[in-house]
Amino acid sequence: SSDLSDKEADELMKHNVGIITVIYSTNCGSVLQALAMQDAYSKLGCNVSFISTINKLSALSYKKEFKDVIKALVSRSSPGAVIKRYRDSRQFIREHFHIVDPSGAERFDLLSIGSDTVWDVTSPYFLESQDVFWGLPWDGSKIVTYAASIANSPYETLDSLKYPCESIKKYANISVRDDYSFEYITSRADRVPCKVCDPTLLKDRSFYQGFCRSMEEAGTYLLLYLFDTPSAAVVDEIKQYAADNSLKIVSLGRRMPFADMHYESTVVSFLSCFNGASAVVTNTFHGTVFSLIFHKRFVVLDYQKKKIENLLHDLALDQRIVGAGIEAVLNEDIDYTSVESKFSELRASSIGYLEKCVQD
Repeated sequence: SSDLSDKEADELMKHNVGIITVIYSTNCGSVLQALAMQDAYSKLGCNVSFISTINKLSALSYKKEFKDVIKALVSRSSPGAVIKRYRDSRQFIREHFHIVDPSGAERFDLLSIGSDTVWDVTSPYFLESQDVFWGLPWDGSKIVTYAASIANSPYETLDSLKYPCESIKKYANISVRDDYSFEYITSRADRVPCKVCDPTLLKDRSFYQGFCRSMEEAGTYLLLYLFDTPSAAVVDEIKQYAADNSLKIVSLGRRMPFADMHYESTVVSFLSCFNGASAVVTNTFHGTVFSLIFHKRFVVLDYQKKKIENLLHDLALDQRIVGAGIEAVLNEDIDYTSVESKFSELRASSIGYLEKCVQD
């Protein structure tokens, strides 16, 4: 605008941020981390867009939807519910995110890579868009990372590729969310990255409750958010706890045949189910995170996931991870005053890192 001084125009340009992360997904954790990243940058005065990472292997593709509908027909579950999940997921993304083609990335003053396992060089999806996820076409002096992860990629596989080490050496600022990624970058790029929290933890429950709807139709319930069907012994424990506490059993995402009710996993149903639950049984990272955010009684079935173990260890809640004995752990109180105090410290240091990225 002609009304702006050169200095004011420059300041506005500095606040144009393009985020590079997983967004076109049916995984609610991926979409919610993007939502939290967008809000965090917006609170710092930035105009936020997302660089498209859509490719033929994206989870929200029509090909994947067709396969899931066929699977529902074969299993005699509800194909209509599957179609609605995909439609609702696409609509949420359209309504809440501004997505631009990678060819337009040069116009941003700052490109922010992460969160998520965007540097997983064993994943066909991430390899398909490796140029975008590593920021290869662009000037590294305007690239920062937030909570980026190499997942479980073997170091030797990363070392066999030219671009990982070259890329991380050129970024303006770099942060990761896990020890494994931290050690790789420290040893290969001769720089010490910041450790930051998962973006979903940047926001408290009041932020997420703004997206929730009433779960009145479910009554009081025990929520199951599991990527795998538990063993028969654990199923018996779940049923017993629900019966002892007069709770319905509600499954979210993966359908559990012994559950009283089931919800397809969309952002709204995911947040609503966690918000309304009396207790939660999960084996996922974001299932653990949102049990904590919504201050729920919960247990994590032990699948030896390092990032869950690290999070709960930092919160002195290691005992929430169980192989058996669900009822005893669910009956133990959690000191959420202490949890929130630790979350506040994590948020403050992580937002401090983002402030540095915007100001540099």
